[in-house]
Amino acid sequence: MNHCLLMRHGVTDLSGTFCGATDPELNTAGRHQVSVAANALKVSVDVIYSSPLRRALQTAEIFADKWRAKIVVRTELREIHFGVWESLTWKQIEKQYAEVAKEWMAHYPTGKIPGGEDYGDFLKRVKDEAAWLLEKSRTENVFAVTHAGFMRTALQEISGLSSQKAYELTREYGSVIALDPAR
Repeated sequence: MNHCLLMRHGVTDLSGTFCGATDPELNTAGRHQVSVAANALKVSVDVIYSSPLRRALQTAEIFADKWRAKIVVRTELREIHFGVWESLTWKQIEKQYAEVAKEWMAHYPTGKIPGGEDYGDFLKRVKDEAAWLLEKSRTENVFAVTHAGFMRTALQEISGLSSQKAYELTREYGSVIALDPAR
């Protein structure tokens, strides 16, 4: 039986901020973290699917070197775009965009962020891409490097997990989860 594994990229210098479309590199701790994970994770894949964002691609490259696998970039694996909130902490957002932040929280996760990706569009993208990955896992072991938002949404929408459980499973940078359809 094949697996469909999703991995959250390693840590960056923008950890703790709303980092969606912003494109930082892995920092030294992130590179080390991913190297440890690549040595510990015992799976066999020929292809690694990756978000095009540098933090994910650099994570995928470390695994590709270890496993001698090729990388296929899938733009659908990228994180949601946080618009004007990119690279800000929640504290900064509450200070600079108090009313929008309050409204967003009242309608989470469907609230609107100025300049950000519409949640409905993001949700469709995640559901479609997760379905594609699961279909690929019928004939190959799937390993995809992506982002916390993508993973959490896929776990809720595809695997039927609660938002709390999805958060717990993806809280750590470098976390790896199996994506299984809800039964």
